[in-house]
Amino acid sequence: MTDRLREQMNQAGEYPPNWIPEPGDMLVGELVSVTFAEAGEYGRRPILHIRAEDDVTAVPSGGNRSKKYDAGTIVGVWCLHQALLSQVDRAQMKLGDRVAIKRLDDRVSKKTDRTYRDFIVKVDRPAGSNVDVSEFLADATPDELDAGSYGDDDLPF
Repeated sequence: MTDRLREQMNQAGEYPPNWIPEPGDMLVGELVSVTFAEAGEYGRRPILHIRAEDDVTAVPSGGNRSKKYDAGTIVGVWCLHQALLSQVDRAQMKLGDRVAIKRLDDRVSKKTDRTYRDFIVKVDRPAGSNVDVSEFLADATPDELDAGSYGDDDLPF
């Protein structure tokens, strides 16, 4: 059994802490798995499980307060926001990829005048399997689909 498979079996039934970023927060690490869950008003959404390269602040599953976790901790990134889904789709992530996700400042849609959370996603990839989130983009506005296309100068790759 591979180390990755052992790790997945040891964590079966456990939920990783959730990364809930504020503007400017960045998560860099390896995409180790993707699951899907019902997320209330958002419907069925992907959850990216990322092994953080650095210490990370996240909320324990079922908790309501953030705490600091050591580098190497796997955290869940719930793809609730259309701007994040759009960026993940564009990045065409594969399992095993080194990924960076950064929460940008909130933006106001030019077409709807609605404020939304913006993200940027970058990938530095070895070989792996595709992660397809395109089915979740059907209701995205043009502004949300174009979100995150700027401001990536301080990403590590």
